[in-house]
Amino acid sequence: MFANSNSDSDNAAITDQQGDDYQYNHSVGVYAKYRLSDASQLRVDYRYERYYDTDYANVAVDAVNGLITLGELDHNYNAHQLMLSYSISL
Repeated sequence: MFANSNSDSDNAAITDQQGDDYQYNHSVGVYAKYRLSDASQLRVDYRYERYYDTDYANVAVDAVNGLITLGELDHNYNAHQLMLSYSISL
């Protein structure tokens, strides 16, 4: 999977432009099935994901004295997933 998005927001009530919102997500997955016998099989899955986003609404934790914010909520991660499945048919 390959996905990119980019947007620029504007609000008529505010004279300043609100800023950019950028996001991308790239992932790939593979699997293999192994037949152990006529009634059972083993499956191995691997998935990799790269995700990144920004948001113009973020306010730094110490940006305004006395203001409690949620801080930076942007995401930026690499994820690896490995799954092992065993199935048996009766």
